[in-house]
Amino acid sequence: MRDNGVRRAAVFRHVGVGRLTPAARSNVEDIARARAAAGNGAPELVKLRQYYDHPVFVEMFTESVGAAAQTVPPGARLVFTAHSIPFAAQTVAGQTCTAVR
Repeated sequence: MRDNGVRRAAVFRHVGVGRLTPAARSNVEDIARARAAAGNGAPELVKLRQYYDHPVFVEMFTESVGAAAQTVPPGARLVFTAHSIPFAAQTVAGQTCTAVR
């Protein structure tokens, strides 16, 4: 990026949680190492806002859930599931999520 004249770049973390998980911490460290290796002129990296509580994301999610709820047959329930929640992340957050196990 530096060699292409990029001075500033946006960083989008594709995780929805606000806390820094071990994997996210590793990504931050990798970026810092890459910037150091690039030396003088390494682009400034600007982290974009997390989306998990962004009003547009919440509105879109709410509308989608409302639309999905209208499609379930009478007596059926709309069920949410979780995926890819590392147990280490739960430990860092100080939470236990037995429903995911």
